[in-house]
Amino acid sequence: MFFPWMFLMSRFFQSPDYAAQYRAIGLVRGQYLPSLEAFEKGVLLTDDGEEFAAVMFDRLAQQLQKHPERINTQLFWSVWPKTLQDEQGLFLELNALRSSRDEQQQTRLTRNINYFSIRGVVVAQDAGAGKLIIRIERNRTTRSGKKQDEHLEQFNLEISGFLPGEAVGQFWDLDCCRDGQNLVMEDAHLVEAVPLRLETSIKAGTQRRDDSPKRTKTAPKPGTKKANAPQPAKTAQFTGDIMPTPGKMELSVKISEFPADIRTVENGWKQFDVDTGDQLVTITVKPKVFKKLEQAQENYPQWVAAIAGQMGEKTDQGFVLKEPNIQVFERKPKEPKEAAPPVVNAPV
Repeated sequence: MFFPWMFLMSRFFQSPDYAAQYRAIGLVRGQYLPSLEAFEKGVLLTDDGEEFAAVMFDRLAQQLQKHPERINTQLFWSVWPKTLQDEQGLFLELNALRSSRDEQQQTRLTRNINYFSIRGVVVAQDAGAGKLIIRIERNRTTRSGKKQDEHLEQFNLEISGFLPGEAVGQFWDLDCCRDGQNLVMEDAHLVEAVPLRLETSIKAGTQRRDDSPKRTKTAPKPGTKKANAPQPAKTAQFTGDIMPTPGKMELSVKISEFPADIRTVENGWKQFDVDTGDQLVTITVKPKVFKKLEQAQENYPQWVAAIAGQMGEKTDQGFVLKEPNIQVFERKPKEPKEAAPPVVNAPV
């Protein structure tokens, strides 16, 4: 049986068992340094010199304690990342070692170091800062069909990058890489437009799907009024000054063509204009950020770029997009529908 979401698989880890399967897993290479307090609690020193607080699964800890010579070497680790509250950087749970004597598999491991597959619900994003928050929950069932521990808590994972403005509340599949202590989004695919409120109410199990309490009493029929029944009090209207809620306006400009007029300005930054039809938006980005457009033009037959930022100073024909950030997505052409077979009239 064919499912469209089966194409939304990571480039290294197994494809999901079902569409909205949560996941946060990555591959890193480094040396594990156990603490004096306990062997399963320590630090993972990666091959690029970063240090991560880490814990190790009991099964893996028992395996390594039988082979202490492996502790002092650089190993491939399958890890679960977390971002802890009030702490900078990632926290890693070490769940397995990855190794192979096959040369092709070893090359594949090396090529995918610092790759992370993240699947979850977008709960917040700040396009101006280029940050988004993904909620990861424990899946209801495992690959073997067993139920997971429902007492395990969900957690949020911070990712550098941004998605379309309507992404909050939706289930997304992200390909990410580790850059120092941060996870950076490289590619993204929408899996399901999952309502965030509905997901929360289902997990809590306290309300129905429409998020309304069950009625226990029937309402009186129209036209019947009980004697001496209390009448609803009239709601007093507020006549004072209205206090506005503080907020921040963010803009998103989408393009699907490589800019024609590119100007190199101070410090080598790239500047170009986008014509939105009624206004001209001036965009200035670092060469590293502009390179995303160059790579899309070179590697993708069709693509779309979302450029998000805040409204800056006005110009003669529009405005400057302040603090812009660029995210590029490959646009896959739709497969043509098969023509219906001709109808053949049966002989009379």
